[in-house]
Amino acid sequence: IGGAGLAIYLILRTGYQTASFFSGVTIWDGLKVGFLLGCFSGAAIVVVCYFTSRSFLSLRPEVVYRGMMRALQRDPIVTKKLGAPIKPLSEFRAYTFIPGGIRTDPEERAKYQGFFTRWYRPNRLQMMFTVKGPQGRGVISAEVEGSFSSQFYYVHKALDVLETEEHIVLQGREDKQVYKGRIVLR
Repeated sequence: IGGAGLAIYLILRTGYQTASFFSGVTIWDGLKVGFLLGCFSGAAIVVVCYFTSRSFLSLRPEVVYRGMMRALQRDPIVTKKLGAPIKPLSEFRAYTFIPGGIRTDPEERAKYQGFFTRWYRPNRLQMMFTVKGPQGRGVISAEVEGSFSSQFYYVHKALDVLETEEHIVLQGREDKQVYKGRIVLR
C-alpha cells in the first residue's frame, strides 16, 4: 500500500511540475479536463454499445423474407409442388413481431438448458406471404427466431398450395404452425 501511495504521489508531483513548467495550466485544470473527457468517452461508448447490440439482436422482416425466398428456391418439396422458379405472387406480406426479453417464470426457465437460453427469450417474427411457380400458387407461413450475429432459424415453416388446398409442413411441428386453418386468396 505504501508503494502504491508513493507511486501516486510521484506521478501527481511530476505531472504538476511538468504542467507548471510548460504553461500556466495547473494539475487541477488537467484533472478537470481529463475527467470531462473521460465522462464524454464513457457516454460515447455506452451509446455505441447500445445501438450495436440493438441491431445485433434485432430481426428485420426484409432480411428474413429474402432468406426465406432463397431457402424456398432450394427446397425440393416446394419446387415439386409449385415448379422451379419461385417468385412472389404479389406484394402481400404480413409480419408479427414478438419481442424477446428475460424469462422470469421458473417453470418456463426449467424447459431450457444452458444459462443464457434459460434466462433470455429471443425475438420472434411470424410472417406470411404469397408465392407462385409455373405449376401453382401458394402461401408460405413461418415463424423465425432470432439468435446472435444477426442470424435466425426457422421454428416453423409451412406451405399452403392454393390449387389443391394442401397444407405441407416444411419444417417444425404441426402444433407450432403460425396459422391454423385454410388460407384462401381471391
